Amino acid sequence: MNRDQDELETHLVFCPLVDTNFGSYFPSTAVLAGYLAHRGIRATQHDLNEKFAEFLLEDENLLKFASGHPPGLTLDLGKAHLSAVAGRWLLRHKEVLFSPDGKHDFQPQAKPTYLLSTMAREYLIDLDLSNMNDPNRASIEKENFYAEFFDRSGYLDSITSHAGIIGLSVPMGPQLVPTIVLARLIKARAPFVKVVLGGPTLSLMDRRDLASLIEENPCLDAVVRFDGEFPLGNLCEQVSNGVWEPLTVTNVSAMSLKGRVEHVAPGPGQDMKALPIPDYDPEILDRLAKPELGVLQARGCYWGKCSYCDFIELYDGSRKYRGRSGDVFVDELELLIERHGIRKFALITESIPPAFARRISTLILERGLKVKWDTFAMVDRKFDKELLDLMVRAGCSTLFVGMESMNTRVLKLVNKSADREENIRFLLDAKEVGMNLRVNLIPDLPSTTYEEALESLKDVSNYKDCVEGFAIFPFEATRSSAIGRSPEKFGLTIVGQAVSFGKAEYPLNHLTNEDRAMTLEQRKDIHRRFKDFANSVVSERLRSESSHFRTSEPGETELLALDTEYLDIVKIDDQYKCTNVLTREIIRMPKWAWDSIDPFIDGSEFCLQDLEGTVGHERAREILSSLLQYSMLANPKNEFSNA
Repeated sequence: MNRDQDELETHLVFCPLVDTNFGSYFPSTAVLAGYLAHRGIRATQHDLNEKFAEFLLEDENLLKFASGHPPGLTLDLGKAHLSAVAGRWLLRHKEVLFSPDGKHDFQPQAKPTYLLSTMAREYLIDLDLSNMNDPNRASIEKENFYAEFFDRSGYLDSITSHAGIIGLSVPMGPQLVPTIVLARLIKARAPFVKVVLGGPTLSLMDRRDLASLIEENPCLDAVVRFDGEFPLGNLCEQVSNGVWEPLTVTNVSAMSLKGRVEHVAPGPGQDMKALPIPDYDPEILDRLAKPELGVLQARGCYWGKCSYCDFIELYDGSRKYRGRSGDVFVDELELLIERHGIRKFALITESIPPAFARRISTLILERGLKVKWDTFAMVDRKFDKELLDLMVRAGCSTLFVGMESMNTRVLKLVNKSADREENIRFLLDAKEVGMNLRVNLIPDLPSTTYEEALESLKDVSNYKDCVEGFAIFPFEATRSSAIGRSPEKFGLTIVGQAVSFGKAEYPLNHLTNEDRAMTLEQRKDIHRRFKDFANSVVSERLRSESSHFRTSEPGETELLALDTEYLDIVKIDDQYKCTNVLTREIIRMPKWAWDSIDPFIDGSEFCLQDLEGTVGHERAREILSSLLQYSMLANPKNEFSNA
């Protein structure tokens, strides 16, 4: 094909599946687009992850979820499964996920947006490299569903002869297989383009695994490891000049003319102080009801010692930590406000350094910027009450904190900065100054015993009023972390078959191991307890913030109604299954109680006397107590739309 090299453009594509990013703009393509523009290279951005969310919300797909049969899969999950609950509820109330003008409002808040992610997670692919080309692999149905989505998304039709390189951004492990599916479709549709993969998923991959990935997928023309700006820019210039010699570019892995994969040594990455401003696509931003702009604070981690973390391995060829100056950072905030009119920002970092937080907070206040921002942080003694208060006054709305555990022995083992006492001090100080915290916990860090995990749960429960929400993660040993390199130092034994709890979301980097500090059953019980606790914190907060639910006992003849807006009630084999989708509670009552309220499940009004006439005074009072306890009665003074 004869192509005008001066007219070539680069496509930057963000693929499924990152369900936690629905309703927001992942900044990887914007950062690359800004850098390419700085070099005079034209680029377009395509967020297929966000389009996948739209695809799942199509009525034909929601109907299949509602029946317990996720679209594209032969699974029969049953109508009581949470993804079936999600399908039924969203069929009735899909509008809650959109603003009045139709923009995406998918991010977590005081409404059940999590149901979208619940459905999406049926399409997570947990696949080992050795199985990626097995025609009988378990993931083939999911891959076919992604292929159907890519075909219907319209992206493939947008690839014209002006496309030079298609860069596929793969920061998260669950994106890898869908991205390979897309790469194959791209090459079948447009064999003239060069398909280049990049992102942390590839940077963390063992070189031998990466070589196998490239060998087995000739649709991949090159893979960029570590910092992507310089290599991608150089590859784009090659294509513009009618040349393709990827193995002359640092950080690149590709098939050589000798028929084997070679890995070019990494070179120094972008100077953070000279990083061009990200180029956020107005069309992508315009789809979002509450857009938030990501602003890069650093690459690497200022602490960089946590034994379970492998993100510090992402920038080979450069210093382990490269931070930006506070002045340049705040200058960028002002430029982005001027360009987009958006004042909500996410600071992109592994963990914000206290000195940097102090500097930008001071500058924001001095310049009178009216902004809101959130970021990741670790518990550090330098985040004292005075600094936390300064950050709140400067617009810091939320800190996402990797606290992980409240057990000092375990925290020291994995080289966390803080111990139990420092964690408690941090929580209390944050509460006093009004800092919102979302705390990540890993109940089964290496060598944690069942008794220690229970004690840690008791500790966090005592301080739950300091925290807006908790996220619970199973421990995953990765081969590229310090734990993966020396598992025996952390009480782990390498085994040939997985016996650990949970599934790896990035199995190519997973270290199969056994931790004998807990049995598998104890580990499952601990995770159930922690997750129940996390859900209860959300439920309590929603009840305290919402006036939607009735909390007071009614009189004998006062009219009542079940909260049909937030309840999903389905009858299966003469048994009732009920979920309060807002509080995320599974509601359990005896069958006689359900039978007594069955005539009112459609939202019909009733009073306490109606129940007494059926089951008697004492049982009617017992039913009423359960209805109030589980927030099953609607407050008649409030409309759903204002909840």
